[in-house]
Formats: sequence, C-alpha cells, structure tokens
Amino acid sequence: MDSVLHIDVTVLAMAVALLLPLVTGVVTKLRAGSAIKAVSTAVLSVVTGIVSTALASPAAGIPVVETAYAILFAFVSATASYYGFWKPTGVAPAVQKATAEVGLD
Repeated sequence: MDSVLHIDVTVLAMAVALLLPLVTGVVTKLRAGSAIKAVSTAVLSVVTGIVSTALASPAAGIPVVETAYAILFAFVSATASYYGFWKPTGVAPAVQKATAEVGLD
C-alpha cells in the first residue's frame, strides 16, 4: 500500500510564516527601521509562498493563483504572529537583541 502525504499549501505557508518574524529579527539589525523590517518580512513571505507551493505540488509546477494566496497568507500570518505572540511574549525583541549586529541595516 502506497502512502502519499498531501500537504495543503495554505497550511504549510501559514505554519512556516509563524516563524518569519524571528527570521526577520535575525536578518535585520536591531537599529533597522520598521520599513526595512516590513520589506524583509514581505520578501520572506514571497519566498515562503513560492517554496510552499512548489513543495505541495511538485509535479504541477508553480500555479500562479495558489502561489499568490500562499504569499498573502504567509505575510498576514507573519504579521499577526509578530503582534499577537512574538512581540508580547518578548521572544522577538530577545532574538533581535541577541542578533543586534547581524543582517541588514
């Protein structure tokens, strides 16, 4: 019996996106402005959406509409997780302080 794992693109993108605020904190310097951090999160969301779509349906190529939804869901999930969890718990600021001199300015 063959087992096949089917991954929903939206769920995969949102799951990965929950960690994007921490990745943004690592790839940007502590003193980087909010615009740099927002653009970094947007770029990471695009990468997350494309990779999630490619992994979820490797034989089908990269469908444009599904990829666009995955990018949107990744960005919204990353932003919501930052303001709803990572920032209030102090984890995101701690990651940014620990990696203060790493990344984009």
